Amino acid sequence: MMDGPARLVTTQDLEFAESRFEDLRVGWDSEHGTSMVRILPGEYFVTGDDQAISTVLGSCIAACIRCPALGIGGMNHFMLPVWSEGRS
Repeated sequence: MMDGPARLVTTQDLEFAESRFEDLRVGWDSEHGTSMVRILPGEYFVTGDDQAISTVLGSCIAACIRCPALGIGGMNHFMLPVWSEGRS
């Protein structure tokens, strides 16, 4: 649930968000001719640029979302809790 009225994402919002992703692994995807960000378990990435985002899934879950109207999208890589025998 949001606090207060909804607002549009601004360029400054995107610049701030992208500045938080400086430590991610970025490479070149020659098949698609674009940069590609690789995220690991527990990470997420949001961008307004024309970039591919990739991850490798085992027992985790990734969720991708895109807003064509705003031209932004992203992915998160959920780490699932550790299962322990005998615990409910």
